[in-house]
Amino acid sequence: MRRIGFFAVFLALGYSFGFAQEAKKEDPLGHLTSLKPWEVPYVPIRVNDTIGTVDTFYMEMQKGAKEGEWVLHCSVYNDEPLFALSFPIRHDSLLSFDSISLVGTRTDFFQTKMVNKPANPGHTVTVGLFSALNPDAPPIEPGRGLVMKMFFRAPASRPISIRSAAPIHMPPGLEFVTPKGLPIHPAVVRVGEAAAAAPATKPAKPAVSSPKKKKG
Repeated sequence: MRRIGFFAVFLALGYSFGFAQEAKKEDPLGHLTSLKPWEVPYVPIRVNDTIGTVDTFYMEMQKGAKEGEWVLHCSVYNDEPLFALSFPIRHDSLLSFDSISLVGTRTDFFQTKMVNKPANPGHTVTVGLFSALNPDAPPIEPGRGLVMKMFFRAPASRPISIRSAAPIHMPPGLEFVTPKGLPIHPAVVRVGEAAAAAPATKPAKPAVSSPKKKKG
């Protein structure tokens, strides 16, 4: 009986461990919940653009006009017309998402914008922009420039940088769509990332030549 009982417990533990491993495999975003508040990892996005040169998504974080306000400037380079764009963004837990604005951007004529803040994973905002729910709606023409501003709030003492936000792999993903329905997954450039990652160093002291000794 003891052997049977031990065997049953062994099987139960093995099943539980196997189930946990499967659950871990099925949840590619699970590791994000264990990160520290200031750690927003950037996992390279799958790039897939079969038309011309590779389209690019540029992210730049700037301090806003109001106290505690931060603005994520989202710009796009594209060499083909685009009908829709989606941006899944993960942000610092001490940043609080406020709103988006298309005013004065390349998408200011877009008629449809959707903002989703899912509970899982947290601290995530997904924005979907559509020219219109009409296949004949005008697209974004080829070019480069600002397509959206995302506004956040943070404690005044919080050291926010571009490392406080990053695109993540969450359906439908970082994706641009042409008027013919062809999906494009662009490259990503986080402007200022190298500067934010560099440690603060003291400036080197200027070299001072020692006075020459007089002969005799």
